[in-house]
Amino acid sequence: MSAFDAFGGGLNGDVPAQGDLDRAVARARAAFAWRAHVDTLTAQGRAEGVVATVSGNGALTDLRVPTSACSEGGDAVTGRILQAIAAAQAELATLIRQSSHDAFGEDSDQAKLVSDSLGTRFRPAEVLGPDETR
Repeated sequence: MSAFDAFGGGLNGDVPAQGDLDRAVARARAAFAWRAHVDTLTAQGRAEGVVATVSGNGALTDLRVPTSACSEGGDAVTGRILQAIAAAQAELATLIRQSSHDAFGEDSDQAKLVSDSLGTRFRPAEVLGPDETR
């Protein structure tokens, strides 16, 4: 029994083959590289003249509201802003989903996990309730 096993952790005598370790390291490196790529992404959404830009985590980084988008009052402007943000986040989800397919393979477990989490994180605006925000 090795000292590592004696303390209740580790491999319990099963040492993975070098090829298994190499594949695990390659997958980890690919995941780190993919995540770094996602952090560099930006996406834009538009709604009746309003333009919203979001970062790779979906946070609003820029918002352009032309005077023409304000002519119907505050509630209309608010609606346009929320629609533009939702459109930008939907575009971001598409970009992230595609990048996970490129990085891990379209049918991979990793791509499925990414896709499932995007469906939860960036729900379409029409699915949100009237008092619900992102």
